[in-house]
Amino acid sequence: MTIIQKEKSEAKSSHGVSLFNLTIYTKFLRKGWLLAILPGLVMAAFGFLMMAIWPEFELLLAANPAFNDLLNNPVYQALLGGASDMSTYQGFFSIELFVIVEFLMLFLAVFLPVRIISTEVEKNTLDIALSYPIPRWHFLAQKYLVYISQMIFIPVGIIISAVVTTEGLNYLNDEGLIVLATPATFNYEGLLLSAFAMFILFFSLGALSLLAAALFLESGRSLTAAGILCIGMWIINSIGGLVENLNFLQDFSFFHYLKTHVILDTGVIPFNDLFIVVFTGVLALIGACYIFNRRELAF
Repeated sequence: MTIIQKEKSEAKSSHGVSLFNLTIYTKFLRKGWLLAILPGLVMAAFGFLMMAIWPEFELLLAANPAFNDLLNNPVYQALLGGASDMSTYQGFFSIELFVIVEFLMLFLAVFLPVRIISTEVEKNTLDIALSYPIPRWHFLAQKYLVYISQMIFIPVGIIISAVVTTEGLNYLNDEGLIVLATPATFNYEGLLLSAFAMFILFFSLGALSLLAAALFLESGRSLTAAGILCIGMWIINSIGGLVENLNFLQDFSFFHYLKTHVILDTGVIPFNDLFIVVFTGVLALIGACYIFNRRELAF
């Protein structure tokens, strides 16, 4: 018996048919545990870097008002995706870190969901992957759930680093180890809501990428289509924020409806905007599962 035949035999016989069979999810989550925790750790590390920079940056702003005016320039703010006051620790933390997360999001939300299908196609292991006694759509949904579980660690890492660094700055200031012009403050309610919005963006952007993968299968075309959808949303949102006559373009971008900077500052997620992003993501996920379940696949 060949290795491939052995894997297929084991897959078919190991579990009974059940919609609650999470074999695929647990298997691939164990295999991808490093990807689950690494992005969150990286974001937390950036948060501590912001903490280390802030005392000197605050002095720089106080000594150079023109520099502060530059940072609050509408064009600069539009490029960063939202208006935040960088003269406060919350504004400094959110702009520096949330902008980094957006770029990381664009990469992960395009690449990882596409690879759910294209990896199996390119390695000619799709027959093994689909040999589990569950429907095709269930296989795809479980692997997408792995992606979602991995991405949740990013907002969790940001929440932890924001709380720890804010309290850490104030403690060091009280102990006289650093000098702050004003105590570091953070809207923790807004932080939780903005982290939730970030997770929803990961979900819905990833669902669009998965839909592209289900349509095209092959890696190159799938990545191209997913990139056009997800990165295109970020681009048109930025253009719409810069050019008044093109503001309508923002209506086609998830990043317009869930602005993490604004949510952090206001502590409010507009329900209608949240519904649009979630509903679109759910439709894309359902569409991806339906297409993958129905289409002809050559093994």
